[in-house]
Amino acid sequence: MSPVDKLLFLRIKSLRVNAVNTTNFTRDVSEVKKKWQDLSSAVKKKEAERRRYRGMTGGGPALPCDDMKSWEQLVNQLISLANIICDLENQNYTYA
Repeated sequence: MSPVDKLLFLRIKSLRVNAVNTTNFTRDVSEVKKKWQDLSSAVKKKEAERRRYRGMTGGGPALPCDDMKSWEQLVNQLISLANIICDLENQNYTYA
């Protein structure tokens, strides 16, 4: 995704965020970007804690995801998908 595409994407997201906003406060592109960074960072931290706990129990069952809210689970899935896509884009595949 080019920088222009990213900016356009964030602009569209800021318009959508402002469309569902119930207050008179509106967010610009930089605020939407910062909010996403904060949310994804918090979700990554929760996921890392869950994985640490799983390792502490000798590989036993992981903590149930009950402590993760549904939107946090969605963000975690988005982060995982984005990582997979980045990995695939960074690898050069040759087919014989």
